[in-house]
Amino acid sequence: MYPAMGTIKVFRIVIKTKKEARKARSHRMPSFNGRIAVSTSVFYKTTIFEAIELIHTAGYKHVEIFAKENHFPCDNAESVDRVKNELTSRALVPVSFHAPFGRNIDIAATGERERGYAVWLMKQALQAAATIGCPIVVMHTSGHAANTPHEAEQLLIQLQKSLNEILPLAGRLGVEVALENITPNYIGGDLK
Repeated sequence: MYPAMGTIKVFRIVIKTKKEARKARSHRMPSFNGRIAVSTSVFYKTTIFEAIELIHTAGYKHVEIFAKENHFPCDNAESVDRVKNELTSRALVPVSFHAPFGRNIDIAATGERERGYAVWLMKQALQAAATIGCPIVVMHTSGHAANTPHEAEQLLIQLQKSLNEILPLAGRLGVEVALENITPNYIGGDLK
């Protein structure tokens, strides 16, 4: 049994425009004895630059960077430098970086071409995070469900192979990798 920690209030703030962002700034936010980071993924249908502006206008100080092709292509050096400059000019602190993910981005893929591309993209994400100043990069373990124990074992072997390629660069860059486990039947989704 966990000790009572007080009342948790659930709140929802909709921010789609600068006007709504200014309104959110005046909204009384609960104190969490720390910081709240807003992910740019909330604004995945816009560019990251629009997301940064809205987050700043709403009065937040901490941000998670979300890398997605149409939102923020982390393999584009010009975009990475611009994100760093936009964050710095607004005194926003990047606390984490969510690497790209999806069915075609799978570091546990059994096909070497697909796995190789995913590893390359994760390395791009690590370099982008280091440039921007994000100390943590979140990566998904797999984009495919394992249907049998044998398939799960093969995916784990590929995952370990990929991590052996990714983690040395993370160490050199001083960036931590956080593996996000997803639903059961996906690699890392069931920790039994």
